[in-house]
Amino acid sequence: MLDDVVAQIHASGRHAALAVTGGGSSAIAALLRVPGASRTVREAIVPYDQQALVEFLGQEPPQACSPETAAAMSRRALERAGDAPTLGVGVTAALTTDRPRRGPHRCHIAVADDDRVEVLSIELEKGRRDRPAEEDLVGRATILALARACGVPGVPAVETVLGAGDRLSRSSTALDPVSELVAGSRDRVTAFPDGELSTHDSPCRALLPGSFNPLHEGHLELARAASATLGAPVVFELSVLNVDKPPLTAREVRRRIGQFTWHGTLELTRAPTFRDKARLHPGCTFVIGADTARRLIDPRYYDGSPARMSTALEEIAHGGGRFLVAGRIDDEDRFVRLADLPVPTPFAGIFTEIPASKFRRDIASTMLRRPGA
Repeated sequence: MLDDVVAQIHASGRHAALAVTGGGSSAIAALLRVPGASRTVREAIVPYDQQALVEFLGQEPPQACSPETAAAMSRRALERAGDAPTLGVGVTAALTTDRPRRGPHRCHIAVADDDRVEVLSIELEKGRRDRPAEEDLVGRATILALARACGVPGVPAVETVLGAGDRLSRSSTALDPVSELVAGSRDRVTAFPDGELSTHDSPCRALLPGSFNPLHEGHLELARAASATLGAPVVFELSVLNVDKPPLTAREVRRRIGQFTWHGTLELTRAPTFRDKARLHPGCTFVIGADTARRLIDPRYYDGSPARMSTALEEIAHGGGRFLVAGRIDDEDRFVRLADLPVPTPFAGIFTEIPASKFRRDIASTMLRRPGA
């Protein structure tokens, strides 16, 4: 019976990419053993241990076996598969093992398309089955969930593979671009001043990167001054990844997005370095402060290697990247301009200064975060 369902999946015209953390991997074998699998399966991956799962998702999930992790896996599988019409399937399970398990035996099966993610959560009756039997149940439930998502008619309900002591629950959510970005299944999301989010906006020609914690008038004035200098709109940019700090949570990203309502467009990325940003936005001018420019040309920020620094700047320059630099007050209360920095001669042409007469605002987010500020 299961092979008949799989044959109908293969005949449905839908592609699928699967990510399974171990339990439920029999679903992959079930799909591949029936002729026609090449019409359906775009990729099947088993990120079995914790590190493999972290590398697959791009960050460590709060819990390995949870509905949220299964959903993130399905979205990541969908993103990796590329073209439509494709489904992403994520399965994570905690089944019988060679040591007593304190919590319930359970699995979470998520199926994502371009609009929604559906999650089936099954709590298995503890002690009823051995590991092969639990594995078989999860694999069968995964095939039935995929068949239903493929529109296969007359698919048996998942309940038909469960026992009287098993419990099934369902959840369905629209895909959230911010969560996808944080989970690593998207590289960039654009938040417009009215709060609308887009995942299809064109690369930006001028970006003002920052942490914006908080957004302040200095950021807004700098954007206006840079826009006047460039003769083009300047978009703010926030990376959810940082080379020196932990990744931002989706909740924190949404909080920072809220600051920009009716103030400006915010580009959200997973690009912690300017090299990464330039790859996402070729030909872009980056509006930065002199403090950031100093770090850009300091080999200490490239593991102490002048060669790595040169390679990074060469790549940015080759892609048409440029830097528009505003003066900043340093830790010793000195106003530092681009002219005060030792810019390597080969790269002098990609740096331009905003004169202090056009912009100077001696304020920083760190000052505003201090107690009493």
